[in-house]
Amino acid sequence: MEEVFGTNTGKIDWKSAKERFAEFPNSSEANLNALKEISHALYKIYDNSRVRPIQGTIFVEQGPKRYRPVINYAKELSVDVISCEILLIEEVGGPLQNVDKRLGALLTSIRMAVRIRWEIIRPFVLEGNIERLARDPRRLRFDLQTCLNNIFIEAEFRGNFSESDVWSAFESSADRSKIGAMIDDWKPLYSKIWHSLGFSDVAETFGEISDQPFTNQDVASLGAGLHELAQMNSNFLDMAVARAEVLVGRELGITKTLPASEPINKRAHAPKRRRAGFAKAA
Repeated sequence: MEEVFGTNTGKIDWKSAKERFAEFPNSSEANLNALKEISHALYKIYDNSRVRPIQGTIFVEQGPKRYRPVINYAKELSVDVISCEILLIEEVGGPLQNVDKRLGALLTSIRMAVRIRWEIIRPFVLEGNIERLARDPRRLRFDLQTCLNNIFIEAEFRGNFSESDVWSAFESSADRSKIGAMIDDWKPLYSKIWHSLGFSDVAETFGEISDQPFTNQDVASLGAGLHELAQMNSNFLDMAVARAEVLVGRELGITKTLPASEPINKRAHAPKRRRAGFAKAA
């Protein structure tokens, strides 16, 4: 309690915990995010609803030492009162520490994009057939629900999940325009995929899944949405990986220039390659 919250009394209220975390700007955002996640989990317990696994970590002062909160048990004391024991377990991984916000957001979105590529696009678009997979509607819904939720929970609570920081990571007006368009296009596409799976509210995607057969319209909508996701994914990773290389290169004092014999617009004439995943943060 003293190491994390600055008190040896064994007690601290929510307001004081927030004030304590605000004293350390390098870790305050991650710590307040973890408190928010714990709060959501406790409410779900109180409401007798499904509880998500806690992904966030709590830093000691400015870090890098950190703890992962784990809900150990919960007990109902009265009709409106519950008691929960939360363990803090020393953790070695978690949110990036002291990394420029723009680069951190870009790296988070690249990780999301790669996960989407291998966990969703490959099995359900490149190697799978939605019409065939839809013959087992419960399995298809469950697999996509699990993949999508896991990817975005990790990004939200263990990374920098800021669309504005991703946009700011790019410098040219042309690149920012492209990234801005992807951000605008993402939300309706994300909703379209979840609606095709039977979830009307994209903020509530952890509920029970239906085993009802897909309609032809839902199969067509889901297939179109996943193919659109694959294309957006491809476009984003092509830009994001190149941009991350530039930002990391600056930190290392590396500048890359084309040989004088090669045209400036070499990339525009390069052979088209098969590309990969996109992330919500983009």
